[in-house]
Amino acid sequence: MLLRFNINDSSIALSCSHLTAGQDKSEERKNEILYILNSSFKKYPTINFKDYDYYFLFGDINTRLELSINDSMIKELIKNHSTDTNTEFGGLIQHDQFYIYRKENGIIGEMEEAPVRFSPSYKYIVGETNYDISKRIPSWCDRIFYKKWTNTLPLAYNKCLLTLSDHQPIYGLFKIKIETINQQQKQMILNQIIKEKNMYMNNNNQNNNFNNNNQAFNNNFGNNNNNGGNIFNQNNYVENFFK
Repeated sequence: MLLRFNINDSSIALSCSHLTAGQDKSEERKNEILYILNSSFKKYPTINFKDYDYYFLFGDINTRLELSINDSMIKELIKNHSTDTNTEFGGLIQHDQFYIYRKENGIIGEMEEAPVRFSPSYKYIVGETNYDISKRIPSWCDRIFYKKWTNTLPLAYNKCLLTLSDHQPIYGLFKIKIETINQQQKQMILNQIIKEKNMYMNNNNQNNNFNNNNQAFNNNFGNNNNNGGNIFNQNNYVENFFK
């Protein structure tokens, strides 16, 4: 689902997505993210999702950890950290496919994520807070990404310890800076641009007229090596011209 709106003079785009599932579907997910970033709204076809002042791409992104179930970090996670909501996971999350995408693709590299201090949101045994590792490696499938290099300040980014699903839902709270254009100053600038454009056009027209007149004079009175001049050799015309 895509949504766009303006707050004052700042444009905002949202995407809530459920991307392709599966540990081995990394390339498909990367292409789906690129498709979203390069998509546009039907009523606004000239601006892509990634070109809005602010964007947020969130949902079940389904990115997985590129690690084996037997990796020591995964074993430690399963044993001691399934319910953590305030732990640094910097070393582990660097193996997440999204961070691999960011290194491989410049457009995805323009996406940012708040620091992740909650344990992977998938896959849990329904009704419990233990990971289901029978078929899946625990992963941060549920994410919120936003546009990098903008005035976006994450205020909260965490998960809820609910057990109704094999996912634990996440939430985010963000503060953004909204721009408001001074309409009076904008109109003054536009008026000045129009004035300078008109002056340029007038000057250009005058120059064109001068060049045209000069060319006409040269055509009539200029020297011609073949006949000694187009007009001056035509005595009758010269005499009439100077009467």
